Amino acid sequence: MLREQERSDQVHLEARSQSMSAAAAAIGLAGQISVTVDAEVSQAPFGEIDIAKRLAQNPAFYCQLMLFAAASLRKDAENYPVAPGQENSAAVIKAELNTKADKFERAVAVLDSNASDRFATAAKTVVEIRDQIVGFAENHPGLTKTFFELASVVFGCYLLHQIGGAQADVSAFVAYAVVRKEKLSEIIAAWRKKSDDK
Repeated sequence: MLREQERSDQVHLEARSQSMSAAAAAIGLAGQISVTVDAEVSQAPFGEIDIAKRLAQNPAFYCQLMLFAAASLRKDAENYPVAPGQENSAAVIKAELNTKADKFERAVAVLDSNASDRFATAAKTVVEIRDQIVGFAENHPGLTKTFFELASVVFGCYLLHQIGGAQADVSAFVAYAVVRKEKLSEIIAAWRKKSDDK
């Protein structure tokens, strides 16, 4: 009886070994399936090529937004208050507002033209506006807070983010954070705290 049990166990082990070998063979066959991956190199969201593609998708929409931004910048430049002793600072801010308005209007003029390279040219202008804002912040740190509190500048930053490829709600959120010079995590934490308090 002990021998019969040993034979039964041996047969069971052999059967189990064969089924494991079959499974391993099946896995081996499955492992031989080839997989191909298509990789595509893309520019950052603010790359000129991607901006040109977005402008080409709906030029009339972006022209309207840029005209609104230009008009708002000009209005803020005209109405910017000049405090006694702050004439030079006010002149710098007014000049910056008007320069940005000029560039938004130039981008619109290019988009409205029939030039074959109009989207690429307008995209370069958008990148110039972005770089000009960065340059202003770096060159005039004492005026940055005042400058970025103007509604027209906030809208211009929002527009640049949207043209740059961010979603509209994310663009508004990021523009707000940049203008307020706050970390996104702190804004989210404050918002969450307000939600939790309700």
